[in-house]
Formats: sequence, structure tokens, C-alpha cells
Amino acid sequence: MKHSKTIKFITSSIIASALLVGCSSASVDENYITNSGVAIDPELQGAHVFLDINKNGILDAGEPNTTTDDLGNYFLRIKEQNVGAPIIVKGGIDRVTKEEFTGVLSVISEIENTNLHITPLTTLVYQYKQANPNEDVEAIKINLAIQLGINAQDFDANIVEDGNEVLLKIALRIQKMAQGIADNSNENIEAIYADIANELQYTDLENALINVCDNKIADTEFANAQLKDLQHELSLVGTLLTPEQLALTMDNVEQNVTSSTTQAELDVDVYDDAELIISDDVEFQAQLRLRAFRALGLSDLDEATKIQICNNENINLENTSLEDMIELMMGDELGITLTDMQKIMLENFLKRHISSI
Repeated sequence: MKHSKTIKFITSSIIASALLVGCSSASVDENYITNSGVAIDPELQGAHVFLDINKNGILDAGEPNTTTDDLGNYFLRIKEQNVGAPIIVKGGIDRVTKEEFTGVLSVISEIENTNLHITPLTTLVYQYKQANPNEDVEAIKINLAIQLGINAQDFDANIVEDGNEVLLKIALRIQKMAQGIADNSNENIEAIYADIANELQYTDLENALINVCDNKIADTEFANAQLKDLQHELSLVGTLLTPEQLALTMDNVEQNVTSSTTQAELDVDVYDDAELIISDDVEFQAQLRLRAFRALGLSDLDEATKIQICNNENINLENTSLEDMIELMMGDELGITLTDMQKIMLENFLKRHISSI
């Protein structure tokens, strides 16, 4: 596993260099600025972040890029002449749900407000701007905010750290529905975001999501019904939870709905199912443990070993990345023994995750 440590060292060095360069850029070269913030769905660990100068949605040679740290932070050094191009986020692992992020998030780079969080809400703004280049960004935020029932400044918020569960719930509804519609249509997720933003110029979030669903997958009756049910269930999830508890609860509801195979299953409300709601720290830690080992392909690992791993002082399931967990598990620090098959599962996870970056 020396190769994984080498890759990790290189990645860490890149982030550290970005920090140093970003902090000193103003004094070294006035033609550069640093945009920084957090990639949130909630926070994405090991996600790839790049300035899409030619706006083709792909990382091209010469475009500034970096990788988020374990708390979702990114630092991107940008030439002033390229300010206004979108900052794109792809890949990575959701810090809370432990799911691989398969969507695309974006925000418009700025020269004055350089602290830019990248969320489903900022993605709405950029995708609408992309489709309507003559529209003013602040006007777009105001119009979208009215229909979403939020304030225009909420588009700049760290929707997890600020503890605004209502805002987080809106953002997660948008992301989960956009991903679901994209997965069941021939459209990419960026186009779905643009469609949602366009609908929000005329109606509220619920109707906007339903309209886009009908426009894109009306010919697939069950998928259409499933996504409409998902929209309904997510809209009813309560917000008297911490941001992390809310994210897990909404993910549980999503997995329940999307695993349904009949209309009868869809007709049963699950948003208030006690088994799906994560409302205290004991449930929260148990859910994190379940998801972490499932993501690593180690669900069959005995419970005593799982607890031993999670009780190690170097592992905090809320913040420790799965890559860091693998490095500890493959070393001697934890004092555990893995089978050859379990080691292969961990190596495959690393290969898949690193190749996606």
C-alpha cells in the first residue's frame, strides 16, 4: 500500500501549496486572486475542484484545479482575467452520508467576495446564468430567493456550518431531485439544474421540481411517480434536527423511496418513519458506522472489530475521510487483522476513488 500513501502525500502537498500560494498571492502577483470555501452536499471530501475557463464542464489543460480536504475546504488560485468563470466540483465522498458524490456543483468565481461556498443553491444561480448570460447575477439570486422562500444572501451561506436546517433541506431536495431526474432521462445534471432554475422564475420549488420531472421523464410512468413521491417525502421531513442528522434522515428517506418497486410501496408515507429519522447521537454514530463500512465494502466485518476501529483516537467518523480510515486499517496502528479479500475491497475502493479525481 505504499502507493496509496504516496498519492495521499502528493494530494496533501498540493492542498498545502495552494494554501501558501493563496495567502501570499496578493503580495507576490497582483494579477492573481484566491477563491476559497467549502464544497457542500454536505461537505465533500476528496472532491475535484477546477476553474472551468472555457465553460465546457471538463477540466482542461491549464485550468486551475485542486482537491477538497476532509472538511470540504478548497483553495483555488485564479488569474484576475478569468474571474467570472465557474468553479466546478465533481466526485468526492459526502462527509456525512459516506456516499460517493456523482453530481456536479458550481459557483461563479468572484474578485470581491472571494470566500465562495459551492452548494446546490449556487449551482442553481450559475446554471440559470449560463442559460441567460445577459441576466444580472444579483437579480437572479433575488428572483430565485423569492420562490424558494429564502433571502438572496442565503446563496452565499455555508449551509451546514451556519446550522440553517431549512436552507440545507431546500438544497438537498434540489440536489436529490436533480440527480434523480438526470439518472432517469437523457439529460445531464447541469441541464436539469438549469431547468429547475428556469421553472423557479414562475413558481415555487415543489411545482418547479414536479414540472421538470414531467418534462423530462413523463414517458417512464413508474420513474416519474417515484420521483414525485420522493419530492413529496423530502418536503415533509422535519427540520428539528442537527444539519448532520437532517442530511442522514433525508438520505434514508431517499434510499427507501428509490428502492420501491410498486405503486403500493410509494403510497406509504415514510418521511416520519422512526427507523429512518436520525434524532440523537447514539443513532447518528451507529448510522455513520453502518455507512462507513458499507461504503468500504466491509459490511461483513464483525461488529467488535468495527467498534475497535471506530474507537481509535485517530478516527472520528464525522470528519475522518474513508481514505484515511483505509490507511489506518491497512497499517499496524489499529492492531486488527484483515482477510485477503477485505484488503482487496479496500484497495479497490482506493483505486476507484483516486481514479475519479
